[in-house]
Amino acid sequence: MVGGQIYNSLMEYDYRTIEPIPELAKSWEISADGLTYTFHLEEDVFWNDGEPFTAADVKFTFEEITIPYHPRGARTFGGIEFIAQDDHTFVMKLDDPYAPLINFFTLWYVGIMPKHIYEGTDIMDNPNNWENPVGTGPFMLKEWVKGSHLTLEKNPNYWREDQPYLDQVIFKIIPDTATRLLAFENQELDYVSIQLPNQEIERLNATDGINIVFCGAFGSQHTISVNLDNEYLSNINVRKAIAYAMDKQQFIDLVFSGYAEYATGPLPPSSPYYNPDVERYEHNVELANQMLDDAGYPMGTDGTRFSLRMNVGTTGRVYGEPEMEALKDQLKDVGIDLVLEIYDEATGTQKVYMERDFDMYLTGGLSTAPDPNMISGYLHSDRILDPPIPSLYNVMGFDNARVDELFELGRTESNVEKRGEYYDELQEIIVDQLPAYYLVAGVYPQFYWDDLVGVPAGPYGGGRERLDDAFWMSGNDVSEDTASETIANVETQLVALEDEGYNVIAANAKLNDAIDALDDKEYDNANALAKEVLDLAEPLTDVTPDEPTEADNTMYYIAAVIIAVVAIAYFYMKKQS
Repeated sequence: MVGGQIYNSLMEYDYRTIEPIPELAKSWEISADGLTYTFHLEEDVFWNDGEPFTAADVKFTFEEITIPYHPRGARTFGGIEFIAQDDHTFVMKLDDPYAPLINFFTLWYVGIMPKHIYEGTDIMDNPNNWENPVGTGPFMLKEWVKGSHLTLEKNPNYWREDQPYLDQVIFKIIPDTATRLLAFENQELDYVSIQLPNQEIERLNATDGINIVFCGAFGSQHTISVNLDNEYLSNINVRKAIAYAMDKQQFIDLVFSGYAEYATGPLPPSSPYYNPDVERYEHNVELANQMLDDAGYPMGTDGTRFSLRMNVGTTGRVYGEPEMEALKDQLKDVGIDLVLEIYDEATGTQKVYMERDFDMYLTGGLSTAPDPNMISGYLHSDRILDPPIPSLYNVMGFDNARVDELFELGRTESNVEKRGEYYDELQEIIVDQLPAYYLVAGVYPQFYWDDLVGVPAGPYGGGRERLDDAFWMSGNDVSEDTASETIANVETQLVALEDEGYNVIAANAKLNDAIDALDDKEYDNANALAKEVLDLAEPLTDVTPDEPTEADNTMYYIAAVIIAVVAIAYFYMKKQS
């Protein structure tokens, strides 16, 4: 979310078409055989510490950061040769064609990092990761108060002319949902991505001044991974019985307040490769009970056949936990006792990924990413890892030779129609074999006030999009910092004038008006009012007298005569004595 404001990538996605568009790479060519990618980089781009950006930074990022550390880095870019041909030309050479590759040069995969900051350091422990991140993006980190907020300020040397439009962006950390909602309604927050309750959408959408848009083309889905080594779940008929026992529409209606889509398989309805004709496993308790009976698991006298553990992951838990509570009730109807396990992220990761100590595992946001082949990261048999890693892999233990073959065919096929045929069959097999259950496809509401324009409601789900196009319809030409500085300077000068004996009553009143305008975020007005303050300070001693009248002159003459007479009389009397 914050990183997207500080760093750039070679390409980004068009918000509407999800097609790659230029960013640090202003253009590119792909050879006819699909084995050579040539990128022409933007010139006159600088890191926010003043160092020039070059192709060497791109090569370093792929080789030393993305492949070793990104969870999908090695699978996506492993085996590719990277060449910095000159400062502004970057070349990639492949051994085999890889059709999806063009989709993976965006920030989600490869945010370009500065070689001069990271070379020769511990990449993960480099202090610039959190203290002073150096990027080419539209904003720079100004302040990070942990647990409270992060303040970003405009990068004055951003390479896109006249952007960003905003001078400052503040990311506030508000863990409590009710507090977050109240802050938004009180306009203490201008924009909230996703993190407001679905049950409030209808009310907020009817509120004057509030806009809501939905986005998220990558189709993150609530997914239950199944441990296929489990005594019960290793039986395909048990897995299918559980599928029929699930009531996904109840999840949508009760948990998501209607704001979710019915999921049927590993690709969401938003994917261009989605197969709508796979088995839907419509809710059927009678059939589920019959299948469990036939599988050799009769109902006990206590109404239970067996127990299963459900590890509810931290991702999407705000909906995942009530969703699994609903599933617990649904499975009770077929004699399965579902025991929910709620762990912190570190413990949950250890149990699921490192120890495989789970029966079923809910991820409340497993995304397909921009290309369907990326689901091979947890469904291809070569992703059954030993030793394991604390990240996404084929933790189910699913091994299907035809699925592996279809992934490889889809990976190398550039013809869209032919690829579609491969992925149609692949979805049919996975839905039939059920190594995982696909519950709902999320929708991503973006909440913002209507004088904020350019809210980036795109494929990342809004909050992670770059904000360089956002601006205020009622915005200020003057920034908050500029207005504050003007007021502070004027206040200092006014104190000095008061010490010199000036009348500052009217000036102080104008200064208070400027401070009030600053508090109301009227920065242009605050700055203008502050500039009027010193003109209202009045000197008390610098007074020019009026021209004397004829009567005044006569009085002066009489007074002078009287003074002279008195003086003469005084000296005469003095002499006589």
